[in-house]
Amino acid sequence: MKKTVFVLSLLIAVLFVVPANATTIEVGIHTLSFGIQESIELLGNAEFYIVDGGSTQGYVDVRENAKLTMLGGHIEGDLIAVAVENIIIKGGTIGGEIKLNPPTIAQPNLYIYGSNFAIDGVPVGPGTYLQSGRYTGTLENGDQLDLMIAQASGKGVVLVPEPVTLGLLGLGGLMLRRKK
Repeated sequence: MKKTVFVLSLLIAVLFVVPANATTIEVGIHTLSFGIQESIELLGNAEFYIVDGGSTQGYVDVRENAKLTMLGGHIEGDLIAVAVENIIIKGGTIGGEIKLNPPTIAQPNLYIYGSNFAIDGVPVGPGTYLQSGRYTGTLENGDQLDLMIAQASGKGVVLVPEPVTLGLLGLGGLMLRRKK
């Protein structure tokens, strides 16, 4: 009886802890431009782009020196980052949340390009933010940003203004300088 309980417990643990249908990518440059059912795990020196039309029904897990750039598309599950510094979001949507796990490096690891940013409903400007919360705004490609970002570390999220906003700020600075 004890053996049966142990085997059943082990089977349940495997079913709920070990992710099913995950594709591991360790090297090379890859672009996802179509829908897949699997989760994606990026390791090593993998460089991965998700563009319009690209989607995954699972999570995306980015580790080590891997790089992820999201220009469009959709991640149904969570985006998990462990000890990486190169996640860029300029478009697309994420159905789950972003989980920034403990770092082994000091730089921020998530860069979000867009405008009209707010954290937990409070408007914020471009800069580095070290807090967990609901981040909203408009991404560079026009998609709406509305997701929970959970930080287990103080690495930070860098909110980067879109080029048009940056250009307007530059023109405003020139106008002020000219008046003086």
